[in-house]
Amino acid sequence: MARPKNCCSLSSLREYQKEFWFSSRLPGVCNKRAFTLLEVMVAVSIIAIALVALFGSQSRSLSHATEAHFNVIAPMLASGKLAELESEKAAPENDEGDFGDEFPGYSWKIETESATFDSPEALANLEKPLQKIELTVLWGETNFNYSLTYYGRWQE
Repeated sequence: MARPKNCCSLSSLREYQKEFWFSSRLPGVCNKRAFTLLEVMVAVSIIAIALVALFGSQSRSLSHATEAHFNVIAPMLASGKLAELESEKAAPENDEGDFGDEFPGYSWKIETESATFDSPEALANLEKPLQKIELTVLWGETNFNYSLTYYGRWQE
């Protein structure tokens, strides 16, 4: 590469710099300003890692939102069902059902048994014994469930 004869000319100095830049990067190859394959591969791998982290975060966020939705709705449904059971004259039997069209996918299950106590003699010898009610609210085919245990007496 020959140095320009007229060093004082700005345009000839720029031409010299361009020629030096292109020839020093990859000697023997016609160089143009472009990304090398290695640079492109590094950039693509960085983007891929960032997208994997972003999609994982989005998935966890959706899972937490679904769980929060269940944790708000299920106690409300259990309270309503328990209020319905308390208003009945007879003690409830083992039963199961759903909450209808208002809450599709939600179902309930009741397991009733006589309450047993080990130590308090006053509770063990009641005229009308206490009933233990286990109320479980389930949500569709998911593994979400909410259980509520209630002790009460009915007039029978």
